[in-house]
Amino acid sequence: MSELEESEDKPYSSGSSTPPGRLTLGQYQEVLAKRAEIESNGYVSQLEDWLLCDKWPELDACYILAGLVPKTLKSDEEQLVRVLDGNRPSRSDIDEYERIKSLWLRSDHDKLNEKNFVEVGEASLSSAVRPEYAYEWAKGKGIECSWLDTAIKSNTYTEGEKESDLFAVFEAQAEIHHQFLIGLLLMVSLEEGREKIFDWIFCLFRSLHEQKFISSFSKLGLEKLPHAVACAKYHVLSNSLGGVSVEYMEESDKKAWVRFRYPRWLYSSAAICGIPIEVSRGFLHGWYAHNGISLNNPKLGFVCVSEDMTGQFGLCGYFKEFDHKLSLEDRLQFSADEVVPDFSSHSQPSLPDEFWGCERLIKAKRNYAIDYYCNSLVALGEIIGFEKAEQYGMRVGRLIGAQYYRDLAMKINVTDGGPKETIIDVELNKRGLCQALAKEGTEDDRINFLDKLVKKIPNIKYDFYGFSNKQPIWGNDFNNSLINSKMGLNLSRGLPTKYYSSNRIASLLGNGLLTFIDKKTQLDDFFQDEKDAIFYNGIDDLASKIKFYSKNDKLRKKIAKNGKAKYFKLFNGNKISKYIIDISFGKKPNLF
Repeated sequence: MSELEESEDKPYSSGSSTPPGRLTLGQYQEVLAKRAEIESNGYVSQLEDWLLCDKWPELDACYILAGLVPKTLKSDEEQLVRVLDGNRPSRSDIDEYERIKSLWLRSDHDKLNEKNFVEVGEASLSSAVRPEYAYEWAKGKGIECSWLDTAIKSNTYTEGEKESDLFAVFEAQAEIHHQFLIGLLLMVSLEEGREKIFDWIFCLFRSLHEQKFISSFSKLGLEKLPHAVACAKYHVLSNSLGGVSVEYMEESDKKAWVRFRYPRWLYSSAAICGIPIEVSRGFLHGWYAHNGISLNNPKLGFVCVSEDMTGQFGLCGYFKEFDHKLSLEDRLQFSADEVVPDFSSHSQPSLPDEFWGCERLIKAKRNYAIDYYCNSLVALGEIIGFEKAEQYGMRVGRLIGAQYYRDLAMKINVTDGGPKETIIDVELNKRGLCQALAKEGTEDDRINFLDKLVKKIPNIKYDFYGFSNKQPIWGNDFNNSLINSKMGLNLSRGLPTKYYSSNRIASLLGNGLLTFIDKKTQLDDFFQDEKDAIFYNGIDDLASKIKFYSKNDKLRKKIAKNGKAKYFKLFNGNKISKYIIDISFGKKPNLF
């Protein structure tokens, strides 16, 4: 978050950024081709973006139902426009919006019903609602939306999309990102040393573990299970979302097996013959060996009995809760050729039907591949440097884009040589330009959080790197951004975890920025609230505190200075080095 300063307040601004849930480039292009027909139906083209969303923030839903369009995908325009003519709203238009918002707030919405609400926010009007529900609610309240009726009839609204076409696009997206990952594995394996391969895959899977492991437990219904069982079921269920076949065998509450079936998703086809064993070892050390640590269970480890590259029967092993605490090295063990229990399909865990519908599963499969694609390049950059990683990304992107172009074009029912196909080609090659370094295409809960934050305090100047198609920055660019910033937000992906932060907090506090930290991280055990840093409870509290400190420069500087001093006192190079040495030689570490 860059320099915070006051700017001119624009009345009637929604403050919304790019609407969530946008469909694919090819589908979007189809809608654009209907522009003349759409505009003749009596509403402005700015509405198209929102009609292609599978979710609307509540506040934006109220705007749209009032006949006003928030910020669109194709324009930097932040002011509202009228659906019927594109003009700025009148006072009566705003009054209608306020009336609808008031009705919405007074209505008894079942926000736990996921057919109606995609996300549930903590604050008022902070949830995300399905457009169909907003539309049906409006009809029930007697709110006239003639233009929305027209949109549905003209097959523009998401309800009118053909499921088969939509699912084909999702499948194509999953495939291209999947093949990019395999191509990158092969290229890096060929051109980099085995040690670098291990470090890269370790970094990739540890990052994914920290993002997803604990935060996904509730979605998969695993919270109350014994840890060994929960871990095995987690890997069966989470992999099934990506189309990866994994078998589950339970021996006891303290010992549960997983066995990956062929064909292996990660390696695909004959590529498996060219993958070094360091890929498997990096994966196991990065994720499986860390499950016990994340669950705060020092007795939980993983025993690998077979791997693909060794000529055995594929990746297989078991999670086990031992009767003693495990050292860091013992959290991953190898015991070749142990006898695997018989598999029974009746004991195979399955996803809860009420939570995982057909469309969501297909989207999850796409997002599974995209997550690996995005995070793989970021992790590779951390190991070999981002410039070199970008070069690999460009080469792989161009090769995979060209290699799979025809197959993917057939999947989404296009023929070679037309304008629509050019769009596809551009999109595939754009992937080769290392857009993954900005994590393009991922579903990151921080995006919605930041969108809501901007909406609450639009008069503040922000810089969010790695979001909304804005590339991340490194090196001198990163340092210069910190120098020119007054305050920073330490916001991690997923649910807050005790004491967790990336090196982001070192960059912010260590460079003298006033740093805002979620209180749920419990980092106030190290830093005193309103003396060393600012801790917040929820987005409303954060918005209020940002606004306050942006106007109290003297106090901001004082707290930021204290925070920097405290950070260097607690986590300076000498103490960290001593900590590492103590751990290495079995001594009890002491940072304080």
